[in-house]
Amino acid sequence: MWGQIIGGLISGAATRKASKNNLSAQREAADLAYKRSMPWSTSGMFGGVTFDEEGKTVDIGLAPELQKEYDIALAGAEKQRQYISDIEADPMASGKKFYEMQKAIYAPEQEAERLAMENRLLGQGMLGSSGGAGQMGGLLQAQAVRDLEAQYQGLAQAQSMIDTYRGRASQDLSTAGTIGQLPLSYADVGLGTGKVLSGGATKGGEMISGAGKTGAKALSAWGSGFGTSIADAWKKAPTSTGGAPSSPRLNNPYK
Repeated sequence: MWGQIIGGLISGAATRKASKNNLSAQREAADLAYKRSMPWSTSGMFGGVTFDEEGKTVDIGLAPELQKEYDIALAGAEKQRQYISDIEADPMASGKKFYEMQKAIYAPEQEAERLAMENRLLGQGMLGSSGGAGQMGGLLQAQAVRDLEAQYQGLAQAQSMIDTYRGRASQDLSTAGTIGQLPLSYADVGLGTGKVLSGGATKGGEMISGAGKTGAKALSAWGSGFGTSIADAWKKAPTSTGGAPSSPRLNNPYK
């Protein structure tokens, strides 16, 4: 009975140690595979990308020359929008201003046309007559049509300015976006490098894990065999005068 107890204790202790060694090897393999498969920080003429493993962040930066161009493009977009901020706020009011500017140019011409018509009708003795009123009415109607056209042109001019400056702002933003994306190619290189190395890291991890499992199996097998040897030797040992088995002689399993 004592041989079986001692053998079981030795076998159990060896199994627990083997399990611990196996777990340690697997953890070491996982850490190795993780570290070797991390993306690499890369840089070039356009800027660079830095991968922060501890902070779990990625820092993408432009080269100083490109950063300057990026800032100029963003500032340009802001300026374009400022130019038309008032027009965008109230296009109708802006259209009226453009109309009044045009009206100021051709209003003297219209006034001269009316005076000329009155003088001509007066000279013909038609001023105040139905015929004279018809001619004056035709002139005033033509001038009113021109005024209406000028009002529509004022609105169209306001909208045209909005579209023009919005387009310029959009172009500046597009330029800034294109510049800002230049360092992203370095991120692809860093990720690709980590991906290439991940295969070897995984294989190395498997080898470490496999070695740990093999050692654990060997240690477990030795403990089990050694425990069995003690139990068998104890059973075969000659008994002493009191009937209890004397101390058995054990064979070293490593010899």
